[in-house]
Amino acid sequence: MSEDAKEPPPPPPSLDPALDSAEQRTKCCTVCNGCGCSKTIPMKVPIAFLTALWGFLTNVERAIILPTMWLYFKTYWNDQVARTWYGWTMASFSLSVLLFTPVYGYAAHSGIQTKYLLIFANMIELLGNLAYLVAQQPWVVLAGRFISGIGGSCDTPMYADMARTTTMEERTPYMAVTYVAKQIGIVFGPVCTLLMHKLHWTIGQFKLSVYNGPGLLMAALWAVHTILVLFFYPIVKKPPRGGSYMRPANESSEKDKLLRPTSKKRRCCDCDCEEWKPYVTYPVLSMYIMVFATYFCVMSLETVLPPVVAVYFNWDEVKVSYVYLGASGLLILMCIILHDLSKCIEDRRLALVGFICLVCAYVWLIFTTAFINGLTVELGAPLLIVGVAIHVIGMPLALAVTESLYTKMVPANDLDRALSYLRCVSNFAFLLGPLEGGIFVEYAYVVFLGNFLICALGLGLLAGRYRLFQPQLANKTVDREAYKSAK
Repeated sequence: MSEDAKEPPPPPPSLDPALDSAEQRTKCCTVCNGCGCSKTIPMKVPIAFLTALWGFLTNVERAIILPTMWLYFKTYWNDQVARTWYGWTMASFSLSVLLFTPVYGYAAHSGIQTKYLLIFANMIELLGNLAYLVAQQPWVVLAGRFISGIGGSCDTPMYADMARTTTMEERTPYMAVTYVAKQIGIVFGPVCTLLMHKLHWTIGQFKLSVYNGPGLLMAALWAVHTILVLFFYPIVKKPPRGGSYMRPANESSEKDKLLRPTSKKRRCCDCDCEEWKPYVTYPVLSMYIMVFATYFCVMSLETVLPPVVAVYFNWDEVKVSYVYLGASGLLILMCIILHDLSKCIEDRRLALVGFICLVCAYVWLIFTTAFINGLTVELGAPLLIVGVAIHVIGMPLALAVTESLYTKMVPANDLDRALSYLRCVSNFAFLLGPLEGGIFVEYAYVVFLGNFLICALGLGLLAGRYRLFQPQLANKTVDREAYKSAK
Protein backbone atom coordinates (compact mmCIF):
# COMPACT_ATOMS: atom_id res chain seq x y z
CA MET A 1 0.00 0.00 0.00
CA SER A 2 1.40 3.41 -0.97
CA GLU A 3 1.96 6.28 1.38
CA ASP A 4 -0.80 8.28 -0.33
CA ALA A 5 -3.35 5.59 0.44
CA LYS A 6 -2.70 5.73 4.15
CA GLU A 7 -5.35 7.39 6.26
CA PRO A 8 -4.36 10.78 7.66
CA PRO A 9 -3.58 10.84 11.37
CA PRO A 10 -6.38 12.03 13.66
CA PRO A 11 -6.29 15.71 14.57
CA PRO A 12 -4.61 16.52 17.86
CA PRO A 13 -6.86 17.29 20.81
CA SER A 14 -7.78 20.92 21.26
CA LEU A 15 -5.54 22.91 23.54
CA ASP A 16 -7.93 25.84 23.68
CA PRO A 17 -10.11 25.69 26.78
CA ALA A 18 -12.67 27.87 25.04
CA LEU A 19 -13.25 25.17 22.43
CA ASP A 20 -13.56 22.50 25.12
CA SER A 21 -16.08 24.62 26.98
CA ALA A 22 -18.11 25.23 23.85
CA GLU A 23 -18.12 21.50 23.13
CA GLN A 24 -19.42 20.77 26.63
CA ARG A 25 -22.35 23.07 25.95
CA THR A 26 -23.33 21.11 22.85
CA LYS A 27 -23.12 17.48 23.89
CA CYS A 28 -22.77 15.08 26.75
CA CYS A 29 -22.33 11.72 25.13
CA THR A 30 -23.28 9.75 22.05
CA VAL A 31 -26.28 7.46 22.43
CA CYS A 32 -27.00 4.63 20.02
CA ASN A 33 -30.61 4.31 18.88
CA GLY A 34 -30.23 0.65 17.93
CA CYS A 35 -30.73 1.40 14.23
CA GLY A 36 -27.23 2.37 13.23
CA CYS A 37 -27.85 6.04 14.06
CA SER A 38 -26.66 8.00 17.03
CA LYS A 39 -27.45 11.30 18.64
CA THR A 40 -25.82 13.63 21.10
CA ILE A 41 -27.40 14.56 24.42
CA PRO A 42 -26.70 18.07 25.71
CA MET A 43 -24.88 17.98 29.02
CA LYS A 44 -27.16 20.64 30.42
CA VAL A 45 -30.21 18.34 30.19
CA PRO A 46 -29.19 15.63 32.72
CA ILE A 47 -27.43 18.21 34.89
CA ALA A 48 -30.49 20.48 35.02
CA PHE A 49 -32.83 17.53 35.62
CA LEU A 50 -30.78 16.05 38.47
CA THR A 51 -30.19 19.50 40.00
CA ALA A 52 -33.92 20.23 39.87
CA LEU A 53 -34.67 16.81 41.37
CA TRP A 54 -32.14 17.48 44.13
CA GLY A 55 -33.86 20.78 44.94
CA PHE A 56 -37.24 19.05 44.87
CA LEU A 57 -36.12 16.37 47.34
CA THR A 58 -34.48 18.83 49.74
CA ASN A 59 -37.68 20.86 49.95
CA VAL A 60 -39.84 17.74 50.31
CA GLU A 61 -37.63 16.76 53.24
CA ARG A 62 -37.96 20.23 54.73
CA ALA A 63 -41.75 20.28 54.27
CA ILE A 64 -42.42 16.89 55.88
CA ILE A 65 -39.84 16.86 58.69
CA LEU A 66 -40.05 20.39 60.08
CA PRO A 67 -43.84 20.41 60.73
CA THR A 68 -43.74 17.02 62.49
CA MET A 69 -40.48 17.29 64.43
CA TRP A 70 -42.05 18.90 67.52
CA LEU A 71 -44.67 16.17 67.70
CA TYR A 72 -41.94 13.56 67.13
CA PHE A 73 -40.19 14.63 70.35
CA LYS A 74 -43.48 15.08 72.20
CA THR A 75 -45.02 11.75 71.16
CA TYR A 76 -41.96 9.49 71.46
CA TRP A 77 -40.67 11.20 74.64
CA ASN A 78 -42.42 14.10 76.43
CA ASP A 79 -43.07 17.85 76.43
CA GLN A 80 -39.88 18.66 78.32
CA VAL A 81 -37.78 16.79 75.76
CA ALA A 82 -39.54 18.66 72.96
CA ARG A 83 -38.83 22.04 74.56
CA THR A 84 -35.20 21.10 75.20
CA TRP A 85 -34.24 19.49 71.90
CA TYR A 86 -36.50 21.04 69.24
CA GLY A 87 -34.61 24.31 68.82
CA TRP A 88 -31.18 22.69 68.88
CA THR A 89 -32.24 20.10 66.33
CA MET A 90 -33.62 22.79 64.00
CA ALA A 91 -30.37 24.73 64.30
CA SER A 92 -28.14 21.68 63.80
CA PHE A 93 -29.23 21.18 60.18
CA SER A 94 -28.67 24.83 59.25
CA LEU A 95 -25.34 24.87 61.07
CA SER A 96 -23.99 21.83 59.22
CA VAL A 97 -25.11 23.29 55.88
CA LEU A 98 -23.32 26.55 56.72
CA LEU A 99 -20.13 24.72 57.71
CA PHE A 100 -19.91 22.18 54.89
CA THR A 101 -21.07 24.21 51.87
CA PRO A 102 -17.59 25.74 51.39
CA VAL A 103 -16.03 22.29 51.88
CA TYR A 104 -17.88 20.91 48.85
CA GLY A 105 -17.12 24.07 46.90
CA TYR A 106 -13.39 23.83 47.54
CA ALA A 107 -13.41 20.09 46.85
CA ALA A 108 -14.95 20.72 43.43
CA HIS A 109 -12.57 23.65 42.89
CA SER A 110 -9.61 21.35 43.55
CA GLY A 111 -10.70 19.06 40.71
CA ILE A 112 -12.98 16.42 42.24
CA GLN A 113 -15.86 15.68 39.88
CA THR A 114 -19.34 16.78 40.93
CA LYS A 115 -20.71 13.31 40.16
CA TYR A 116 -18.59 11.71 42.87
CA LEU A 117 -19.22 14.50 45.37
CA LEU A 118 -22.95 14.13 44.79
CA ILE A 119 -22.91 10.36 45.31
CA PHE A 120 -20.99 10.86 48.56
CA ALA A 121 -23.40 13.59 49.73
CA ASN A 122 -26.44 11.46 48.94
CA MET A 123 -25.03 8.60 51.00
CA ILE A 124 -24.58 10.99 53.91
CA GLU A 125 -28.17 12.20 53.46
CA LEU A 126 -29.37 8.60 53.47
CA LEU A 127 -27.51 7.82 56.72
CA GLY A 128 -28.86 10.96 58.38
CA ASN A 129 -32.44 10.10 57.52
CA LEU A 130 -32.02 6.51 58.71
CA ALA A 131 -30.72 7.86 62.03
CA TYR A 132 -33.81 10.09 62.22
CA LEU A 133 -35.97 7.02 61.55
CA VAL A 134 -34.57 4.65 64.18
CA ALA A 135 -33.66 7.17 66.91
CA GLN A 136 -34.11 5.78 70.41
CA GLN A 137 -32.75 8.90 72.13
CA PRO A 138 -33.39 12.61 71.39
CA TRP A 139 -29.72 13.29 70.69
CA VAL A 140 -29.85 10.74 67.84
CA VAL A 141 -32.56 12.83 66.17
CA LEU A 142 -30.29 15.87 66.47
CA ALA A 143 -27.33 13.91 65.10
CA GLY A 144 -29.45 12.65 62.21
CA ARG A 145 -30.42 16.18 61.19
CA PHE A 146 -26.81 17.36 61.49
CA ILE A 147 -25.63 14.48 59.28
CA SER A 148 -28.39 15.21 56.76
CA GLY A 149 -27.19 18.81 56.66
CA ILE A 150 -23.73 17.61 55.66
CA GLY A 151 -25.26 15.80 52.70
CA GLY A 152 -27.54 18.72 51.90
CA SER A 153 -24.59 21.06 51.31
CA CYS A 154 -23.63 19.76 47.87
CA ASP A 155 -25.65 22.09 45.67
CA THR A 156 -22.85 24.48 44.68
CA PRO A 157 -20.94 22.04 42.41
CA MET A 158 -24.18 21.16 40.59
CA TYR A 159 -25.06 24.78 39.92
CA ALA A 160 -21.48 25.39 38.82
CA ASP A 161 -21.76 22.56 36.27
CA MET A 162 -25.07 23.93 35.05
CA ALA A 163 -23.49 27.35 34.60
CA ARG A 164 -20.59 25.80 32.66
CA THR A 165 -22.86 23.91 30.27
CA THR A 166 -25.31 26.73 29.51
CA THR A 167 -24.85 29.96 27.63
CA MET A 168 -25.54 33.29 29.29
CA GLU A 169 -28.79 33.62 27.33
CA GLU A 170 -30.24 30.29 28.49
CA ARG A 171 -28.85 30.21 32.03
CA THR A 172 -31.62 32.19 33.73
CA PRO A 173 -34.41 30.03 32.22
CA TYR A 174 -32.60 26.91 33.46
CA MET A 175 -32.20 28.47 36.91
CA ALA A 176 -35.93 29.23 36.90
CA VAL A 177 -36.70 25.56 36.17
CA THR A 178 -34.72 24.42 39.21
CA TYR A 179 -36.48 27.05 41.31
CA VAL A 180 -39.88 25.74 40.17
CA ALA A 181 -38.83 22.22 41.22
CA LYS A 182 -37.98 23.48 44.70
CA GLN A 183 -41.40 25.06 45.11
CA ILE A 184 -43.15 21.92 43.88
CA GLY A 185 -41.27 20.08 46.62
CA ILE A 186 -42.72 22.44 49.24
CA VAL A 187 -46.23 21.67 47.93
CA PHE A 188 -45.55 17.93 47.67
CA GLY A 189 -44.27 17.68 51.26
CA PRO A 190 -47.64 18.24 53.00
CA VAL A 191 -49.21 15.73 50.60
CA CYS A 192 -46.74 13.09 51.84
CA THR A 193 -47.59 14.01 55.43
CA LEU A 194 -51.31 13.52 54.77
CA LEU A 195 -50.65 10.14 53.12
CA MET A 196 -48.63 8.97 56.14
CA HIS A 197 -51.04 10.43 58.69
CA LYS A 198 -52.59 7.06 59.58
CA LEU A 199 -49.30 5.17 59.54
CA HIS A 200 -48.94 3.07 62.70
CA TRP A 201 -46.66 0.04 62.52
CA THR A 202 -44.91 -1.66 65.44
CA ILE A 203 -42.12 -4.26 65.37
CA GLY A 204 -40.88 -5.08 68.86
CA GLN A 205 -39.61 -1.84 70.40
CA PHE A 206 -39.63 0.01 67.08
CA LYS A 207 -42.65 2.13 66.15
CA LEU A 208 -43.12 3.54 62.66
CA SER A 209 -45.49 6.49 62.44
CA VAL A 210 -46.04 9.76 60.63
CA TYR A 211 -43.45 11.37 62.92
CA ASN A 212 -40.42 9.24 62.07
CA GLY A 213 -41.77 7.89 58.77
CA PRO A 214 -40.30 10.87 56.84
CA GLY A 215 -36.85 9.44 57.60
CA LEU A 216 -37.70 6.20 55.78
CA LEU A 217 -39.34 8.00 52.86
CA MET A 218 -36.44 10.40 52.33
CA ALA A 219 -33.85 7.62 52.65
CA ALA A 220 -35.60 5.76 49.82
CA LEU A 221 -35.86 8.90 47.66
CA TRP A 222 -32.20 9.79 48.15
CA ALA A 223 -31.26 6.22 47.18
CA VAL A 224 -33.21 6.64 43.92
CA HIS A 225 -31.50 9.97 43.26
CA THR A 226 -28.11 8.35 43.86
CA ILE A 227 -28.84 5.67 41.25
CA LEU A 228 -29.87 8.34 38.72
CA VAL A 229 -26.69 10.31 39.41
CA LEU A 230 -24.58 7.17 39.03
CA PHE A 231 -25.95 6.41 35.57
CA PHE A 232 -26.83 9.79 34.08
CA TYR A 233 -24.75 12.59 35.62
CA PRO A 234 -21.99 13.44 33.12
CA ILE A 235 -18.34 14.12 33.73
CA VAL A 236 -17.86 17.85 33.15
CA LYS A 237 -14.40 18.97 32.15
CA LYS A 238 -13.45 22.03 34.17
CA PRO A 239 -11.58 24.90 32.51
CA PRO A 240 -8.04 25.70 33.63
CA ARG A 241 -7.69 28.35 36.31
CA GLY A 242 -4.98 30.33 34.56
CA GLY A 243 -5.29 33.52 32.57
CA SER A 244 -7.86 36.21 33.09
CA TYR A 245 -10.15 35.25 35.94
CA MET A 246 -13.12 37.19 34.77
CA ARG A 247 -13.23 36.01 31.17
CA PRO A 248 -16.18 33.77 30.23
CA ALA A 249 -15.31 30.19 29.35
CA ASN A 250 -16.47 30.57 25.73
CA GLU A 251 -14.49 33.73 24.99
CA SER A 252 -11.41 33.65 22.77
CA SER A 253 -8.14 33.06 24.58
CA GLU A 254 -6.25 35.59 22.45
CA LYS A 255 -6.23 37.98 25.43
CA ASP A 256 -3.95 35.60 27.31
CA LYS A 257 -1.04 36.83 25.21
CA LEU A 258 -1.77 40.41 26.22
CA LEU A 259 -2.46 39.65 29.86
CA ARG A 260 0.60 37.46 30.36
CA PRO A 261 3.39 39.43 32.09
CA THR A 262 6.62 39.61 30.11
CA SER A 263 9.59 40.88 32.01
CA LYS A 264 8.23 42.11 35.31
CA LYS A 265 8.39 39.49 38.03
CA ARG A 266 5.30 39.09 40.12
CA ARG A 267 5.21 38.36 43.80
CA CYS A 268 3.27 35.45 45.30
CA CYS A 269 0.74 37.77 46.89
CA ASP A 270 0.03 39.32 43.48
CA CYS A 271 -1.43 36.02 42.27
CA ASP A 272 -3.65 35.79 45.33
CA CYS A 273 -4.83 39.35 44.82
CA GLU A 274 -5.66 38.60 41.19
CA GLU A 275 -7.84 35.68 42.28
CA TRP A 276 -9.78 37.85 44.72
CA LYS A 277 -10.25 40.85 42.44
CA PRO A 278 -13.52 39.63 40.83
CA TYR A 279 -15.10 39.09 44.25
CA VAL A 280 -14.53 42.62 45.55
CA THR A 281 -16.11 44.46 42.63
CA TYR A 282 -19.18 46.59 43.29
CA PRO A 283 -21.68 44.33 41.43
CA VAL A 284 -20.53 41.11 43.09
CA LEU A 285 -20.45 42.56 46.61
CA SER A 286 -23.87 44.09 45.96
CA MET A 287 -25.26 40.73 44.84
CA TYR A 288 -24.05 39.11 48.07
CA ILE A 289 -26.13 41.67 49.98
CA MET A 290 -29.09 41.25 47.62
CA VAL A 291 -29.12 37.46 47.98
CA PHE A 292 -28.74 37.74 51.76
CA ALA A 293 -31.65 40.21 51.85
CA THR A 294 -34.03 37.96 49.91
CA TYR A 295 -33.31 34.77 51.87
CA PHE A 296 -33.39 36.69 55.16
CA CYS A 297 -36.81 38.13 54.33
CA VAL A 298 -38.21 34.77 53.21
CA MET A 299 -37.18 33.04 56.43
CA SER A 300 -38.31 35.83 58.75
CA LEU A 301 -41.69 36.03 57.01
CA GLU A 302 -42.20 32.26 57.28
CA THR A 303 -41.31 32.44 60.97
CA VAL A 304 -43.61 35.31 61.95
CA LEU A 305 -46.64 34.61 59.73
CA PRO A 306 -48.16 31.57 61.56
CA PRO A 307 -48.13 33.22 65.03
CA VAL A 308 -49.62 36.45 63.65
CA VAL A 309 -52.60 34.77 61.99
CA ALA A 310 -53.08 32.46 64.99
CA VAL A 311 -53.17 35.34 67.50
CA TYR A 312 -55.14 37.94 65.55
CA PHE A 313 -57.34 35.78 63.30
CA ASN A 314 -57.54 32.60 65.43
CA TRP A 315 -56.49 30.47 62.45
CA ASP A 316 -55.49 26.85 62.98
CA GLU A 317 -52.80 24.92 61.11
CA VAL A 318 -55.25 23.95 58.35
CA LYS A 319 -55.95 27.55 57.35
CA VAL A 320 -52.25 28.38 57.57
CA SER A 321 -51.56 25.43 55.27
CA TYR A 322 -54.02 26.87 52.75
CA VAL A 323 -52.07 30.13 52.77
CA TYR A 324 -48.80 28.26 52.17
CA LEU A 325 -50.32 26.16 49.40
CA GLY A 326 -51.74 29.25 47.71
CA ALA A 327 -48.40 31.03 48.01
CA SER A 328 -46.59 28.00 46.59
CA GLY A 329 -49.00 27.86 43.64
CA LEU A 330 -48.47 31.56 42.92
CA LEU A 331 -44.72 31.09 43.22
CA ILE A 332 -44.73 28.23 40.72
CA LEU A 333 -46.75 30.38 38.32
CA MET A 334 -44.28 33.25 38.73
CA CYS A 335 -41.33 30.94 38.05
CA ILE A 336 -42.98 29.74 34.84
CA ILE A 337 -43.55 33.35 33.79
CA LEU A 338 -39.95 34.16 34.73
CA HIS A 339 -38.74 31.30 32.53
CA ASP A 340 -40.27 33.08 29.51
CA LEU A 341 -39.47 36.65 30.54
CA SER A 342 -35.79 35.88 31.07
CA LYS A 343 -35.43 34.98 27.39
CA CYS A 344 -36.24 38.52 26.24
CA ILE A 345 -35.54 40.82 29.22
CA GLU A 346 -32.20 41.55 30.87
CA ASP A 347 -31.49 39.97 34.24
CA ARG A 348 -30.80 43.32 35.89
CA ARG A 349 -34.21 44.66 34.85
CA LEU A 350 -36.00 41.63 36.25
CA ALA A 351 -34.04 41.86 39.50
CA LEU A 352 -34.88 45.56 39.78
CA VAL A 353 -38.60 44.84 39.39
CA GLY A 354 -38.32 42.05 41.97
CA PHE A 355 -36.77 44.28 44.62
CA ILE A 356 -39.33 47.01 43.96
CA CYS A 357 -42.06 44.41 44.60
CA LEU A 358 -40.40 43.30 47.84
CA VAL A 359 -40.05 46.87 49.10
CA CYS A 360 -43.72 47.56 48.30
CA ALA A 361 -44.77 44.30 49.98
CA TYR A 362 -43.05 45.16 53.25
CA VAL A 363 -44.40 48.72 53.29
CA TRP A 364 -47.86 47.17 52.92
CA LEU A 365 -47.21 44.60 55.66
CA ILE A 366 -45.76 47.20 58.05
CA PHE A 367 -48.94 49.25 58.01
CA THR A 368 -51.20 46.18 58.03
CA THR A 369 -49.59 44.64 61.12
CA ALA A 370 -49.12 47.99 62.89
CA PHE A 371 -52.88 48.62 62.84
CA ILE A 372 -54.00 44.99 62.91
CA ASN A 373 -55.58 45.36 66.36
CA GLY A 374 -58.16 47.73 64.94
CA LEU A 375 -59.01 45.55 61.94
CA THR A 376 -61.68 42.89 61.70
CA VAL A 377 -60.79 39.43 60.47
CA GLU A 378 -62.77 40.05 57.28
CA LEU A 379 -60.59 43.08 56.48
CA GLY A 380 -57.27 42.21 58.13
CA ALA A 381 -56.88 38.73 56.63
CA PRO A 382 -57.25 39.87 52.98
CA LEU A 383 -54.88 42.80 53.57
CA LEU A 384 -52.26 40.46 55.05
CA ILE A 385 -52.68 37.94 52.23
CA VAL A 386 -52.27 40.71 49.62
CA GLY A 387 -48.96 41.71 51.21
CA VAL A 388 -47.77 38.10 51.20
CA ALA A 389 -48.83 37.76 47.55
CA ILE A 390 -46.79 40.83 46.52
CA HIS A 391 -43.83 39.32 48.38
CA VAL A 392 -44.29 36.02 46.52
CA ILE A 393 -44.46 37.81 43.15
CA GLY A 394 -41.22 39.69 43.76
CA MET A 395 -39.22 36.90 45.39
CA PRO A 396 -38.34 34.76 42.32
CA LEU A 397 -37.46 37.88 40.32
CA ALA A 398 -35.15 39.15 43.05
CA LEU A 399 -33.69 35.79 44.05
CA ALA A 400 -33.43 33.45 41.07
CA VAL A 401 -32.43 36.22 38.67
CA THR A 402 -29.79 37.62 41.02
CA GLU A 403 -28.23 34.18 41.48
CA SER A 404 -28.19 33.64 37.72
CA LEU A 405 -26.66 37.08 37.15
CA TYR A 406 -24.01 36.28 39.75
CA THR A 407 -22.84 33.23 37.78
CA LYS A 408 -22.37 35.49 34.73
CA MET A 409 -20.25 38.06 36.57
CA VAL A 410 -17.85 35.85 38.51
CA PRO A 411 -14.87 34.01 36.96
CA ALA A 412 -16.08 31.27 34.64
CA ASN A 413 -13.09 29.13 35.61
CA ASP A 414 -13.76 29.53 39.34
CA LEU A 415 -17.49 28.76 39.55
CA ASP A 416 -17.24 26.05 42.22
CA ARG A 417 -15.59 28.35 44.70
CA ALA A 418 -17.66 31.37 43.64
CA LEU A 419 -20.96 29.57 44.23
CA SER A 420 -19.76 28.24 47.59
CA TYR A 421 -19.27 31.86 48.69
CA LEU A 422 -22.81 32.69 47.56
CA ARG A 423 -24.26 29.67 49.37
CA CYS A 424 -22.47 30.65 52.58
CA VAL A 425 -24.16 34.05 52.36
CA SER A 426 -27.60 32.48 51.81
CA ASN A 427 -27.07 29.93 54.59
CA PHE A 428 -26.12 32.74 56.96
CA ALA A 429 -29.43 34.40 56.06
CA PHE A 430 -31.20 31.10 56.78
CA LEU A 431 -29.83 31.29 60.32
CA LEU A 432 -30.50 34.98 61.02
CA GLY A 433 -33.92 35.27 59.36
CA PRO A 434 -35.77 32.96 61.79
CA LEU A 435 -33.85 34.57 64.66
CA GLU A 436 -35.28 37.99 63.81
CA GLY A 437 -38.76 36.56 63.33
CA GLY A 438 -38.59 34.63 66.60
CA ILE A 439 -37.32 37.53 68.72
CA PHE A 440 -39.87 40.06 67.47
CA VAL A 441 -42.75 37.64 66.93
CA GLU A 442 -45.01 39.77 69.15
CA TYR A 443 -44.13 42.89 67.15
CA ALA A 444 -44.59 41.75 63.57
CA TYR A 445 -44.35 45.28 62.20
CA VAL A 446 -40.77 45.47 63.54
CA VAL A 447 -39.91 42.31 61.57
CA PHE A 448 -41.39 43.75 58.39
CA LEU A 449 -39.64 47.09 59.03
CA GLY A 450 -36.31 45.25 59.17
CA ASN A 451 -37.17 43.41 55.97
CA PHE A 452 -38.10 46.70 54.30
CA LEU A 453 -34.78 48.30 55.25
CA ILE A 454 -32.62 45.44 54.02
CA CYS A 455 -34.59 45.12 50.75
CA ALA A 456 -34.37 48.89 50.27
CA LEU A 457 -30.60 48.57 50.68
CA GLY A 458 -30.48 45.89 47.99
CA LEU A 459 -32.66 48.00 45.70
CA GLY A 460 -30.46 51.04 46.26
CA LEU A 461 -27.27 49.11 45.48
CA LEU A 462 -28.77 47.81 42.24
CA ALA A 463 -30.37 51.06 41.09
CA GLY A 464 -27.49 53.29 42.24
CA ARG A 465 -25.00 51.80 39.76
CA TYR A 466 -27.39 50.00 37.48
CA ARG A 467 -25.06 50.21 34.48
CA LEU A 468 -22.45 48.00 36.12
CA PHE A 469 -24.80 45.01 36.39
CA GLN A 470 -24.01 43.91 32.84
CA PRO A 471 -21.91 40.75 32.45
CA GLN A 472 -20.14 42.01 29.32
CA LEU A 473 -19.22 45.33 30.96
CA ALA A 474 -17.93 43.62 34.09
CA ASN A 475 -15.76 41.25 32.03
CA LYS A 476 -14.20 44.12 30.09
CA THR A 477 -13.54 46.13 33.25
CA VAL A 478 -11.69 43.34 35.05
CA ASP A 479 -9.73 42.35 31.94
CA ARG A 480 -8.64 45.98 31.54
CA GLU A 481 -7.42 46.04 35.14
CA ALA A 482 -5.57 42.75 34.68
CA TYR A 483 -3.89 44.11 31.55
CA LYS A 484 -2.72 47.23 33.39
CA SER A 485 -1.31 45.18 36.26
CA ALA A 486 0.56 42.92 33.82
CA LYS A 487 2.31 45.77 32.03
